[in-house]
Amino acid sequence: MSARDGVVVAIDAGTQSIRAALVDFEGTILHLVKTPIQPYFSVEPGWAEQDPEYYWQMLCRTTQELLAGQDTGGIVAVTLTTQRVTMINVDRDGQPLRPAIVWLDQRKADIHKVLPGFAMPALKAARVYPLVEYATQFSRSNWIRQNQPEIWEQRPTSSCTCRGTSRSGSPGSSGTPPATSWAPSRST
Repeated sequence: MSARDGVVVAIDAGTQSIRAALVDFEGTILHLVKTPIQPYFSVEPGWAEQDPEYYWQMLCRTTQELLAGQDTGGIVAVTLTTQRVTMINVDRDGQPLRPAIVWLDQRKADIHKVLPGFAMPALKAARVYPLVEYATQFSRSNWIRQNQPEIWEQRPTSSCTCRGTSRSGSPGSSGTPPATSWAPSRST
């Protein structure tokens, strides 16, 4: 069998649902499963958070339902898209440190604690201050560093890449669902 004879598992972890589909190389959706999810909870006005384990459980449930009764031997690839700007802080072992900050979250970092004062007039003169202000204030990393330094200190000190692994057998096989682990990438 060539790769073009196989199917792709396409997963979309969106704001209101997790969708998973089996798609052939012609673009035909052969099977689709959609699991509604609770978008977020809010412990403060303007905040939007979600438990990373909840996301994981819903992804596993959706994928298992998609693959139930399917011939998984024809799967040649898996794709995953997620919500934009949603941040899950993990420690050096890949374990979540706090609830995910969902893209709908409105908390802001203090730009004056990030950029030196002398930079402001230069940014205004260059007419880029509004863009820099927005990007700096809404950066989840800046907010964490300023407001939850104990979380910030537990982050990996190198970049973090997501790699897919399987806990036991193929995705959706009997046993534990596929896992995603975070592995620090060391710069040389």
